[in-house]
Amino acid sequence: MKDPNWQFPGESAEGEIVAACGKQQVEFIDAGSIASALMGDSIATNMFMLGYAWQKGRVPLTEAAS
Repeated sequence: MKDPNWQFPGESAEGEIVAACGKQQVEFIDAGSIASALMGDSIATNMFMLGYAWQKGRVPLTEAAS
């Protein structure tokens, strides 16, 4: 079913993620806004998130693997 009025439940979704993963295991950032400010377009959001995850040590690859 498609609902054109549906909106992502931001705060309640964050609460459910924290409950499932633990407060110390999650971080929330406005990646779309940051990527748009840095690169001029939200299409850079995925690239920004990969860089963010890499810097946090969350990408299970070594730098030599790239």
